[in-house]
Amino acid sequence: MDVDHVEIEELFNTKYPTWIIAFCPDTNSFFVTNERYFFWESEEEFDSEEAGIYYFEHQTQRFMNVANQMVYTERIWLENTQKWYI
Repeated sequence: MDVDHVEIEELFNTKYPTWIIAFCPDTNSFFVTNERYFFWESEEEFDSEEAGIYYFEHQTQRFMNVANQMVYTERIWLENTQKWYI
């Protein structure tokens, strides 16, 4: 059985001009980054890391719902701020 696959011609650590919010289920944490190709990524893009952090901190319920679709949690961690959010 042949499996279709997509080859990515960029390095995983390629820096982009915009920032996104990503989630890593292995560490059960979110982070704001200007890199791509993570397990889960927000569709929203931000002009800066600070803008992404602000959005995350004001949309915590949305990100709690995202996390709970992958792993059960009662709180979420943001790597950039080193804080838990409920």
